[in-house]
Amino acid sequence: MSVCNTMNVGKIMRDNTKLNMSPKAVQEMISYLEAHLEKAVVRLEEIAKKNKRKTIFPEDIVELFSFRDNGIIPNE
Repeated sequence: MSVCNTMNVGKIMRDNTKLNMSPKAVQEMISYLEAHLEKAVVRLEEIAKKNKRKTIFPEDIVELFSFRDNGIIPNE
């Protein structure tokens, strides 16, 4: 599954460093982001279901990352 657009990820990476970016580095970043996004979506589903909803809302994302920031959910 390709969640991230290669050009956008590469652009973000290049815009934030003065170093060159190899295509393999961009691909590795995309793989990392996709894996973590898949895990986050599972957690977001749990939050929505806990609130008896079938829709994930922005506040669910805020809740998920506040759990991470406060150490309730460890960074994986």
